[in-house]
Amino acid sequence: MDGAQLGPINIAIKKAETSDLFAKPCQLLGEKSQPGAALYHIEHSNNGLITFVGGLPINNTNGAVIAAIGVSGSTIVNDLAVAQAGIAAV
Repeated sequence: MDGAQLGPINIAIKKAETSDLFAKPCQLLGEKSQPGAALYHIEHSNNGLITFVGGLPINNTNGAVIAAIGVSGSTIVNDLAVAQAGIAAV
């Protein structure tokens, strides 16, 4: 898209990677990585993680993570809605 920023591309990839590595929505890591919490500074591991809304794991019918989706570039509400729509389309 004309005029689009390039930064959100890498953020979306990192959101998907974070969700895949930990088999959970990336914002759950964010909740546990606040100052004083058990996972404080986890975002610095694994060559960088994203710990806010927009990354979701994709599970098969047995509940195993088979992939992940990451969306970035809008508000966190919109990023989450697009990620959920992407999973629903799979």
